[in-house]
Amino acid sequence: MGITPSKAALDVGIVTTNAEAMRAFYVEALGFLPTQVSTYPGVGTIERLEFGESILRLLAVEVAPVQSSPDGLRDATGLRFLTLNVTDVAAAHDACQAAGVHVVGPPSALGPTTMGVRAQDPDGNWLEFVQEVPTSA
Repeated sequence: MGITPSKAALDVGIVTTNAEAMRAFYVEALGFLPTQVSTYPGVGTIERLEFGESILRLLAVEVAPVQSSPDGLRDATGLRFLTLNVTDVAAAHDACQAAGVHVVGPPSALGPTTMGVRAQDPDGNWLEFVQEVPTSA
């Protein structure tokens, strides 16, 4: 049977102890739109950032959790990366470089109709920026 989505996007939460740097990266470098901040006593503060129809929730926790492995996409199970579909992968690459985060090379072909680039946010979470490119007939 499955489930039926109520919107055409997936929302994601990132737990951080580095809220200022994470906010600066996502809002100032990448252009995510801040929409709401909520404080939960004993837990922390969640800031909601819009990216298209998706919401990224940055949870700045009061007590630091155990860190996950930041070494690479295949070094641990679980959620390992976010794919952001963009109109200009070169601009995403340049924004990440200007923000001083780790970027894995220049944009490159991921397939016959897709260009992409990988980078890590200030906490080491992996991002994959993907752009569909027209094929030549």
